[in-house]
Amino acid sequence: MTKKKGGKTKESKGNKVEVNPDESDPLILFKHYSKQCSTIGIPVNDAIKAELLSDSPNVHCQLLLGPKEKNKSSTNIGDGDCRALMHAILGNEENDSFKYTAMEDIRIWSSNLSDDGVIAIAKLLRKSPKLKFLDLSYNHISTRGASSLGSSLCSGMNDTLLTLKLDYNVLGSQGVICLAKGLKLNSTLEKLSLNYCNINEDGCKALKDILCFQRTSLESLHIDGNAIGIQGFEVLSKGLEVCKTLKRLSIAEIGLIPSDDVTSCGEMLRNNKSLEDLDLSRNCIGDANAEKLISLLQDNKRIKVLKVTSSLSLSLYEKLSRVPIQLKGSKKSKKKKKK
Repeated sequence: MTKKKGGKTKESKGNKVEVNPDESDPLILFKHYSKQCSTIGIPVNDAIKAELLSDSPNVHCQLLLGPKEKNKSSTNIGDGDCRALMHAILGNEENDSFKYTAMEDIRIWSSNLSDDGVIAIAKLLRKSPKLKFLDLSYNHISTRGASSLGSSLCSGMNDTLLTLKLDYNVLGSQGVICLAKGLKLNSTLEKLSLNYCNINEDGCKALKDILCFQRTSLESLHIDGNAIGIQGFEVLSKGLEVCKTLKRLSIAEIGLIPSDDVTSCGEMLRNNKSLEDLDLSRNCIGDANAEKLISLLQDNKRIKVLKVTSSLSLSLYEKLSRVPIQLKGSKKSKKKKKK
């Protein structure tokens, strides 16, 4: 076998397998990204250049694009910039001389990214052999981008991604429905975060389908700040009754009010066999509902962490909320150290 320029060979079960070090060299990736920019007629993005040429020890496998200064609210990563970078990582499909295979973690936040850029990322999801973490929070992703991500994360398309964060995007319930078309058949994703994405009760029906998938691996679901109300919570509860993997559910500030009846949701929580951490904070459930939850959850010892609103009467707050033992211990140890 002819060895490529810069490549090495190693033995594998008696056969020589070629290894190309360029596939994990961010400098080589930057050169290919620059070529892609030239091809589509856009300038090299300064933020992408700085990241790929940084001296970070994880730059070969982690891409961090977002405002790194406290006084800067956003970084401008256009859709063209994103397409050029994703194409550089993927390499030329017609010519396999280069393909960047080391990328495991992509975080592009507060970067004015919209659907066209996300479609390029979705294409990478189908081809990347190692990508585990994807955070696209605080951007402008809507239904079309969510649909593309969903298509790339359905069964048979991607089996590497473990965490997906899309917080503070304009997905809406329709976007979540499109995303769930793929995720309800995904057996590898473990963490999904959709905080403040304009989701209502209809979006909860799609999330319920994800939880009901028998082979789901989902362990953590965050949907804080979405106005799903008690109706959405009840729909979600039907999925929680079935799901055997979910350990953490964060539903802070979802619009629960004192006049809501949380009995059916409380019964689900009582019977759930997997949940360990529940965040109900910033929901004005009222003292009457707090008493119902205390009664329903008194025999459920699996839930170790339970956060509720501090607007409850002090006695009910102390009975209902649950604080992790390790946090209590850490406070004691700090006091001892001060002495």
